[in-house]
Amino acid sequence: MKKSLISKVVGIIVIVLVVLGVIGFCFLNKSAYEILVESNNTCDGKEYSFNYDGKDVYTDCISNISVRKNGKLYKLKDAIEKNVINFNELLDKADKKLEYWDGGSVLYQYKDFTIIDYQRLYDKDCDFIVIGNKNITIDDYCK
Repeated sequence: MKKSLISKVVGIIVIVLVVLGVIGFCFLNKSAYEILVESNNTCDGKEYSFNYDGKDVYTDCISNISVRKNGKLYKLKDAIEKNVINFNELLDKADKKLEYWDGGSVLYQYKDFTIIDYQRLYDKDCDFIVIGNKNITIDDYCK
């Protein structure tokens, strides 16, 4: 009788561990993605890419930016529009975040690129997002 009880307990533990493993794998796999950036050292000025949450998003100094998730490759614009990732997830993945006292501008620094989310109180024309190579600075687009 003891062997039977031990076998049942071990069986239940194994089943619980397998279920937890599957749930953990699904959760981690769902949120895992990779940003692929092809930088361009020729910065000819910002180029319109898409609109996110009422704010225009531009690229500069970048020839291509893509997202790889679940084995599929998407242009950044398509990944956001198809809800593969959202822009806030991308911002949260930054290696470094610098906030400015100009009304709320934020510079997000990554290994291969930079995102600047401008929000300046004294300059209403400076309310947009720029995605550029790792060398762009906050003063490059709004002074």
